[in-house]
Amino acid sequence: MRRVFVTLIFLASVYFSSAVELIVPNTLVEGGTNAYPFWFTPCHYQQSYDASHFSLIGTNGGYITSVAFRGGGNTTSFVYAMTVSLSTTPLPTNTASSNLLHSSFADNVGPDNTVVFSSNWKMRVFPPRDSLLQFQFVIPFSTPFFYNPTNGNLLLDIVITNGVTAQTSLQPAGLNYAGGSPDPLMCRVFASGNQSSTVPTNGSVFPSTGLVTEFGVRPVSGPSFRIGKFAMTGTNVICGSTNGAAGVVYTLLTSANPATGNWVPVTSNVFYTNGSFLLTNLVAPNSSRQFYMLHVATN
Repeated sequence: MRRVFVTLIFLASVYFSSAVELIVPNTLVEGGTNAYPFWFTPCHYQQSYDASHFSLIGTNGGYITSVAFRGGGNTTSFVYAMTVSLSTTPLPTNTASSNLLHSSFADNVGPDNTVVFSSNWKMRVFPPRDSLLQFQFVIPFSTPFFYNPTNGNLLLDIVITNGVTAQTSLQPAGLNYAGGSPDPLMCRVFASGNQSSTVPTNGSVFPSTGLVTEFGVRPVSGPSFRIGKFAMTGTNVICGSTNGAAGVVYTLLTSANPATGNWVPVTSNVFYTNGSFLLTNLVAPNSSRQFYMLHVATN
């Protein structure tokens, strides 16, 4: 019987020069469809995220450079006049507390409130998303927001004054959300009016729910992402790490010869809530060596 000897060499590569994509909540990749806030104008929408979702940023804080939402199947084209702000809210999000977000929008805003986007924003035409990790609707910030999770929870504030244009016969996209028991560490407040009214100052509080959100985050100092577990069993490679951060998107790539630059994705997913990942990959029987690289997605 011919025996194949396989030499496995692995590399860990991190592209960390700009913002890391952080999905919140970390524990939920898929949820239901929600109409808030883009089906209503004018409207006011606030969502708080528990600081525990931002373990990636660390105690030195970091800069949030964008926010993105994931929709279901859609062929939509709407333009909104809106203002987006972020602040560190002093209020908790955990439903076990009696002090959740208040119905008054002004009461929830923290002292470091910063307008990060104020202009017309287009919810562009897109086909249905092709993976659970695709966030089609991105709002890039004109002003990054410095956030340190040790100071409190994060508050997202969206004010839509009116819909500027809309494509005939189409509807706004429904957005992916988490609700009920999956993650009690979010809370939101919402209110809408009509075209002859002003933007509401008070809304209804919805605990334990909110939009699944992807933040572009540029940490002041980030964790050391790397391949930390590596073993071979038969013709399978077991590869993993415990050095990730919950909710961060990673891609594991492989190549028979890295000098050619031909890296093939093995898998793309998010780190588990404890910052780890573990997978098994089949090695071709005639392969004499194989290289692996861990790529952390950036904006």
